[in-house]
Amino acid sequence: MRTIVIKTDVKEIANFQNDLQTTDCVGLDIETTGLNPWDCTIKSIQVKINDNYYIFDCKYFKNISYLADLLNTKTCVGHNIKFDAKFLLVHSGVNLINVYDTMIGEAVLNMGKTKNPYYSLQQLVKKYFNIELSKTIREEFIDSEDMELTQEQIIYSALDVKYLIDIMYLQRESDPSLERTLDLEMRLVPVVVAMEVEGIELDIPRWEALTVKAGEDVERLNEEVRTILLSRIDISKYKNLYEFSLAMLIPVKLKRDRLAIETISYEPAYRDYFMERFNLSSWKQILNILNMIGIDVSSTGEKVLKKYNLGKNDPVIEKILEYRERIKKFTSYGDNIIKKLNPHTGRIHAEFNQTGTVTGRFSSSDPNMQNWPNEYFYRSCIIAGKGWDFLVPDYSQQELRVAGASSKEPKIIESYLNGVDMHQLTGSIIFDVPLNEVTYEQRQAGKTYNFATLYGTTEYGLAHNFGISVDEAIEQLNRYYAGYPTLAKFKELVEKEIIRRKYSVTLNGRKRFFTTRDIYDDPRDYTRELEAMKREGFNMLIQGTGADILKISMCIIYYGNPFGDPTRPLQSKLKIVNSTHDEITVKVDKSITQEAREFVVKSMVDAEQPFLGEIEAVVSVDVSDSWTKGDSWERNQIKLMSHSLKK
Repeated sequence: MRTIVIKTDVKEIANFQNDLQTTDCVGLDIETTGLNPWDCTIKSIQVKINDNYYIFDCKYFKNISYLADLLNTKTCVGHNIKFDAKFLLVHSGVNLINVYDTMIGEAVLNMGKTKNPYYSLQQLVKKYFNIELSKTIREEFIDSEDMELTQEQIIYSALDVKYLIDIMYLQRESDPSLERTLDLEMRLVPVVVAMEVEGIELDIPRWEALTVKAGEDVERLNEEVRTILLSRIDISKYKNLYEFSLAMLIPVKLKRDRLAIETISYEPAYRDYFMERFNLSSWKQILNILNMIGIDVSSTGEKVLKKYNLGKNDPVIEKILEYRERIKKFTSYGDNIIKKLNPHTGRIHAEFNQTGTVTGRFSSSDPNMQNWPNEYFYRSCIIAGKGWDFLVPDYSQQELRVAGASSKEPKIIESYLNGVDMHQLTGSIIFDVPLNEVTYEQRQAGKTYNFATLYGTTEYGLAHNFGISVDEAIEQLNRYYAGYPTLAKFKELVEKEIIRRKYSVTLNGRKRFFTTRDIYDDPRDYTRELEAMKREGFNMLIQGTGADILKISMCIIYYGNPFGDPTRPLQSKLKIVNSTHDEITVKVDKSITQEAREFVVKSMVDAEQPFLGEIEAVVSVDVSDSWTKGDSWERNQIKLMSHSLKK
């Protein structure tokens, strides 16, 4: 092992360049003084070429963009390489576009086998080579910007890149059927890097006004819920406030407090005490009082409360559920969002985990953009910025089209070829009425059935959702599958294969594995596990294929961008800034909006069409200065309604 430390020596850099020409891929890692690329600096960049290890000491070597451009001529193999690439992009303006990430590679190979498929480099070196890799020296790099690299740090840096290329080859060889998925995920990494570094802009005054109003709504609902609960309680049967407090499960911790309230029997005091002390966030207190006022539920979970309230519309339940929804939004997307703004850029830089779900869909954190409230008031606070527009394209009925194409169900194919509304058609089937007589409510039910069946819903789930009997739900399900017999048979065959193989696979080759226990204490547990496997596995085929299509489209947009260079994404006139489920948010310079719109739509259609066969891929796109959806008339009406928020 030959280790070369490069500072500013021109000859050593020339040797590095010459050595670089002898290989197709290099091992890459960086050491930094912290985790935030905007606050911290790059301490060293280590590159493995063949058997040589080049350590660039960034205290002296400053031309990082030049090095990044050289590295872009090869495939850079790293572990969690998104971290390294983000630092390089922030500090040099250059994005690495040819990468392989051993962490993502291992996740793809093991999706579904473990709860956490993200292995550290130490774990992978142990797994593949049975070698213990020490990481104790890593902390010495933190806050060491002005210090010289020690010999121990140099050796540590070299070892961090020693095994990467070999791990890549072993991963690729372990399951050749996952080659397309691996290639897609690796091609996507630079897209995610650029997306996270670009970030998104927030209309701060509007958000602050929204947060104040949301806080007021929470307080109002808090008071309304307590008032309704209190109105259902017979206060007169409690001889003093202490007895009332015990009945409400309101804790009284101190003896002196207990003695004080034991002397109070004035009913208005009970009300004041309850309104001040009853905790709506305590499931024990809520469950106790619901049972007390005649609402017989076993828990206060959302599903339980909604099931109980079907057909009853009890205002207590409705208000509790509304309060919970509002408090969740207020705590997750209130002042906390302002705290997420990067002080250097003034933007939100969320994290996107491209293998964050077993289906291949993104997950997001810090903040979670996948769960961003869908209401106009919240979404419109995300703005494109002066001189920019947002394109918000998404796929029309993607999962239904994928289901029709994969199953080759004639009725679904014909409906799309002839322009028949799929939800109306399903409403006609399950309610046994002519197509032209389907009501709005029946069409909505048809829409629910279309998606619920793809997610593997049961007659019990449908009965719960529609407030109908289980027998009626069974009858409607039977009519649904009788109406789409080829889809029903296809679903049955797919589920049998999933049970046999212990994995589900998308049309693009992505796998989701399932594990079963060797011993079951209760045979019913085994049956439930198999049913879950079939349900989740078939959903994986549909939803996972959709995730693959969206990722392919993001890559086509990013690498085919006619308005910028993928190695210099921050300078582009077209930038992907967000991805949620089957939707992409693209930020474009106003001077190219129309041209960019046509390019984005074509890219997304080109990504989906190969999976749909005869069925036409359709992409709808909204153009706005904020992250909104719906036609312009609808937006204008809501803007008028929400004008007071801006004041």
